[in-house]
Amino acid sequence: MDNDWLQNVKVGDEVASSGNFGTPSILKVTRITKTQIVTDRQRWRKSDGKPLGRGYTLAGLCKLSPIILREIESQKLLGWLAHFEESQRNGPIDEKQIEILRAVKSTVERLTDSDK
Repeated sequence: MDNDWLQNVKVGDEVASSGNFGTPSILKVTRITKTQIVTDRQRWRKSDGKPLGRGYTLAGLCKLSPIILREIESQKLLGWLAHFEESQRNGPIDEKQIEILRAVKSTVERLTDSDK
């Protein structure tokens, strides 16, 4: 992996942390030292972007890219959808909730039909 970009990170930059198995997070760089990148949540080695104070881990810093931003947004949207679906089980569904579900269904059908 090319880690040269880590040497050019500046205070105030946003970077992504790739988790071991989770969705990446956006982190703000708060401090830079000769050997470390400090974010609002963690200290990272400047040489390879790995977190300090941990044993073996797959986690590390990575550049924000359109792919990573899309992954983060998709996970947030899926979480919202799951929460919305769960909230509908807590009683009778009113007309506004039905209208929301119809709009979601219509939009999904329209967008997936356009791919064919």
